[in-house]
Amino acid sequence: MNKFKKAVIFFGVILYVCFGAIFFVHHFLPLKERLLLVGIFFILNLLLMIGFVFGKKGSAAAAGALLFVIMSAEAVSGYYVWSSIQALDAVSNKPSQNGDESREKPDAPQTQEELAKPFYVYLSGKDTNGSLEKTSRSDVNMILTVNPGTHVVHITTIPRDSYMRIAGKGNDRYDKLTHAGNYGVQTSEETLENFFGIKIKYHMMVNFDSIVGIVDALDGVEVENSEEFKAQGYRFKTGRIHLDGKQALVFARERYGLGDGELARGRNHVRIIKALIERASSPAILMNYPAILQVIAKEVSTNMPRQTMVDYINYQIANNKKWKISSSQLQCFGTMGLPSYQMPG
Repeated sequence: MNKFKKAVIFFGVILYVCFGAIFFVHHFLPLKERLLLVGIFFILNLLLMIGFVFGKKGSAAAAGALLFVIMSAEAVSGYYVWSSIQALDAVSNKPSQNGDESREKPDAPQTQEELAKPFYVYLSGKDTNGSLEKTSRSDVNMILTVNPGTHVVHITTIPRDSYMRIAGKGNDRYDKLTHAGNYGVQTSEETLENFFGIKIKYHMMVNFDSIVGIVDALDGVEVENSEEFKAQGYRFKTGRIHLDGKQALVFARERYGLGDGELARGRNHVRIIKALIERASSPAILMNYPAILQVIAKEVSTNMPRQTMVDYINYQIANNKKWKISSSQLQCFGTMGLPSYQMPG
């Protein structure tokens, strides 16, 4: 065997070992799928390496070309998995906001039965650009009731100015819900737990930059708009419309030009969430996968541990069912003159 063939075989073996290690060290994909994938690549590598080393000139060249294809597939899939793990680490390991350090990390599901149990996620949309570490008002407040067992997500939107007792540093005094965000996501989460009488397991934070970045990385989203309106130089017609990142942010923020004001804005938030889930679950996501990962790593923060996210990804792959999305909205009425704990007077 000449030096060139030895180098190719050595590189191929190292690449295959790294490929398999990435999947098994991080438990990416369910065990059965991991074993099947790594086993298939092992057989292909072995047969092609034998053909490349011992075959005649023509067959050796063909085996070498196929071996190069297999090695490239290993490199690309290994890179995708590694990039995914790095992005999930970045999302789950962002520094806590002020006032959030006391919150205990949620327990990770240990079995398939536990993974199938329903849980609540609080989605907080901050009214800022830049770093998610900054505390600020929470203008978007949603509770996602996630049931992996039935593959149903129910989105409950809560208007930003809902008047309720603010937990934590809000000293259980009445104020607008949006002000709870100034004390950290933990305070907003506990405020909603107390109001609804539930236990929220995970939270997720985004801001203005997050929406623009994620939508643009997905090459835009399609939403069903029920009310025509104008805002910040854009005109949003009724029917199915395509939004880029900046348009999606304007669409999500507008309330004064809508007949139902804040309640209509909440319904538009749900439309964007549905559109994001629809777009992210389509095959088109593979074309911009690295860019999407970079945006998520930078623009999203959650207290869900990385391995728990991987476990839920594996659970979805193993069950391979389409999610059903429903929504509801906390109904409110407007009034003036109520005292604000954070902004007295």
